[in-house]
Amino acid sequence: MPRQALGIVASLSDEDWLKWWGVNMHGVFYCTRAALRLMTPRRAGKIINIASIAGLGTVSTHSPGYSATKAGVISLTKTTALDVAGANIYVNAIACGGVLTAPFQDYLDRISDEQKNRFFQMVPLGRIGRPEEYASLAVYLASDEHYLVGQVISPNGGLAI
Repeated sequence: MPRQALGIVASLSDEDWLKWWGVNMHGVFYCTRAALRLMTPRRAGKIINIASIAGLGTVSTHSPGYSATKAGVISLTKTTALDVAGANIYVNAIACGGVLTAPFQDYLDRISDEQKNRFFQMVPLGRIGRPEEYASLAVYLASDEHYLVGQVISPNGGLAI
């Protein structure tokens, strides 16, 4: 079959593009800035941004707005970490792979067994991460038990290695 453009970027509306930036980038920036205004005078704090595996590469080809903004969250995390590390403020990100939430389970329930099998074949662990697995990582990053600054940790079952 000859290769052709998917047309996803060309057909993305301005409204959808701006929606992704409003939620994923502006929301993270405004929360980060507000937190830093409290943390900087105290010379201590932890910021944990939620990115996505989609921001690490081309895993989410069908959603360029989402992928671009999650890559932006990763970049904002790293540059902010560099900016505030001297004030004893740790900034890191979790680049989530799939999370088995109710909407994700609903999606899995709607697709065929063949589609599920194809999906799970892409994930070396063969399953989706549970919310508590992501939560335990966030708790760790919020603790004083690490030396991590400006890191992007991606629990994803091996989907992106």
